[in-house]
Amino acid sequence: MSHLSLFDGPEVDVPQILSFVDYVSTQRKSTSHIQAQIRLRQKNRTCPKCNRVTVDPVEVHDGQIGRNGAIIPLSNTVIGFSCYSCGNEWSPS
Repeated sequence: MSHLSLFDGPEVDVPQILSFVDYVSTQRKSTSHIQAQIRLRQKNRTCPKCNRVTVDPVEVHDGQIGRNGAIIPLSNTVIGFSCYSCGNEWSPS
Protein backbone atom coordinates (compact mmCIF):
# COMPACT_ATOMS: atom_id res chain seq x y z
CA MET A 1 0.00 0.00 0.00
CA SER A 2 1.39 3.41 -0.92
CA HIS A 3 1.37 6.47 1.29
CA LEU A 4 0.70 10.00 0.13
CA SER A 5 2.75 12.77 1.69
CA LEU A 6 1.42 16.31 1.64
CA PHE A 7 3.57 19.40 2.08
CA ASP A 8 1.84 21.83 4.38
CA GLY A 9 4.41 24.60 4.07
CA PRO A 10 7.09 25.71 6.47
CA GLU A 11 6.59 25.43 10.19
CA VAL A 12 5.10 28.64 11.55
CA ASP A 13 4.85 29.49 15.24
CA VAL A 14 2.04 31.98 14.81
CA PRO A 15 -0.88 30.92 12.60
CA GLN A 16 -1.78 33.30 9.80
CA ILE A 17 -5.24 34.79 10.24
CA LEU A 18 -6.87 36.05 7.08
CA SER A 19 -9.33 38.91 7.13
CA PHE A 20 -12.78 38.18 5.71
CA VAL A 21 -13.02 41.79 4.47
CA ASP A 22 -9.80 41.37 2.46
CA TYR A 23 -11.08 38.11 0.99
CA VAL A 24 -14.40 39.66 -0.06
CA SER A 25 -12.67 42.65 -1.67
CA THR A 26 -10.51 40.34 -3.81
CA GLN A 27 -13.60 38.41 -4.88
CA ARG A 28 -15.35 41.64 -5.87
CA LYS A 29 -12.38 42.65 -8.00
CA SER A 30 -12.42 39.37 -9.89
CA THR A 31 -16.19 39.56 -10.34
CA SER A 32 -15.95 43.09 -11.75
CA HIS A 33 -13.18 41.91 -14.11
CA ILE A 34 -15.39 39.12 -15.41
CA GLN A 35 -18.31 41.52 -15.87
CA ALA A 36 -16.05 43.87 -17.85
CA GLN A 37 -14.93 40.94 -20.04
CA ILE A 38 -18.56 40.01 -20.74
CA ARG A 39 -19.44 43.61 -21.69
CA LEU A 40 -16.39 43.83 -23.97
CA ARG A 41 -17.27 40.58 -25.76
CA GLN A 42 -20.92 41.60 -26.07
CA LYS A 43 -19.96 44.96 -27.57
CA ASN A 44 -17.64 43.33 -30.14
CA ARG A 45 -19.76 40.29 -31.00
CA THR A 46 -20.29 41.30 -34.65
CA CYS A 47 -17.62 42.15 -37.21
CA PRO A 48 -17.58 45.88 -38.07
CA LYS A 49 -16.62 45.06 -41.67
CA CYS A 50 -19.06 42.28 -42.68
CA ASN A 51 -21.57 42.44 -39.76
CA ARG A 52 -21.39 38.67 -39.17
CA VAL A 53 -21.24 37.00 -35.78
CA THR A 54 -18.27 34.80 -36.65
CA VAL A 55 -16.05 36.71 -34.23
CA ASP A 56 -13.49 35.17 -31.91
CA PRO A 57 -11.53 37.05 -29.24
CA VAL A 58 -7.73 37.16 -29.50
CA GLU A 59 -6.43 36.48 -25.99
CA VAL A 60 -3.15 36.49 -24.13
CA HIS A 61 -2.90 33.27 -22.14
CA ASP A 62 -2.34 34.92 -18.77
CA GLY A 63 -5.53 33.78 -17.05
CA GLN A 64 -5.93 32.62 -13.51
CA ILE A 65 -5.64 28.89 -12.84
CA GLY A 66 -8.32 27.31 -10.71
CA ARG A 67 -8.07 24.53 -8.16
CA ASN A 68 -8.42 21.83 -10.80
CA GLY A 69 -5.50 23.19 -12.83
CA ALA A 70 -7.63 24.61 -15.64
CA ILE A 71 -7.77 28.26 -16.67
CA ILE A 72 -10.75 30.09 -15.21
CA PRO A 73 -13.08 31.18 -18.04
CA LEU A 74 -12.98 34.90 -18.95
CA SER A 75 -9.80 35.49 -16.92
CA ASN A 76 -7.51 35.85 -19.98
CA THR A 77 -6.69 39.34 -21.28
CA VAL A 78 -8.43 40.18 -24.56
CA ILE A 79 -6.14 42.13 -26.90
CA GLY A 80 -8.38 42.13 -29.97
CA PHE A 81 -11.01 40.36 -32.03
CA SER A 82 -10.86 38.41 -35.29
CA CYS A 83 -13.58 37.51 -37.82
CA TYR A 84 -13.55 34.03 -39.37
CA SER A 85 -15.59 35.09 -42.40
CA CYS A 86 -13.64 38.06 -43.76
CA GLY A 87 -10.39 37.85 -41.76
CA ASN A 88 -10.82 41.31 -40.28
CA GLU A 89 -9.01 42.00 -37.00
CA TRP A 90 -9.60 44.96 -34.68
CA SER A 91 -8.73 46.14 -31.22
CA PRO A 92 -11.38 46.17 -28.50
CA SER A 93 -13.52 49.27 -28.41
